[in-house]
Amino acid sequence: MRKANDQLFGDAFKDWLKDAKMDDKFRSAALINAWPQLLGPMIAKHTSAISIVNGVLFLSLDSAPLRQELFQSRDKIIQLLNQEAGAEVIKEVVFR
Repeated sequence: MRKANDQLFGDAFKDWLKDAKMDDKFRSAALINAWPQLLGPMIAKHTSAISIVNGVLFLSLDSAPLRQELFQSRDKIIQLLNQEAGAEVIKEVVFR
């Protein structure tokens, strides 16, 4: 028998993440793991390091032409990643 204050595990987990102020870190980790699926295997192959710190996505790329192309598409990348996260996690992109 269910009680009136029962909630699904997923909802309880999201509430716990929010209360612990870890929801942004959880979303950031999920975005880093989803990078190859979101931008494709070719871009993932040339990405040597990726991190998210205080809403800034840091990318290390081994290809200068790819770096330039992604630099020109950074607004689209921000929009894609934030849409995937379901919140504004990324505010800026820095290429190294």
